[in-house]
Amino acid sequence: DITNRKRQEDLLQKSKERLDYFVNLTPVPVAMTDKHLNYLLVSSAWQNQFGKGETLIGQNHLQAFPSHQ
Repeated sequence: DITNRKRQEDLLQKSKERLDYFVNLTPVPVAMTDKHLNYLLVSSAWQNQFGKGETLIGQNHLQAFPSHQ
């Protein structure tokens, strides 16, 4: 049903917006990775502390920061 699908898409979008809002307003550095350490999101505080931003999305942590191995 198209109505149900649209409702689910709206709920998913609102959930994403809440997560983005929370992550970007939190005063501590926050980053989310998948199980392979590929970046999914980083907070503004994280970007300020580590000097890398949205360009990290999709990159692997160990490749982005080889000195952390």
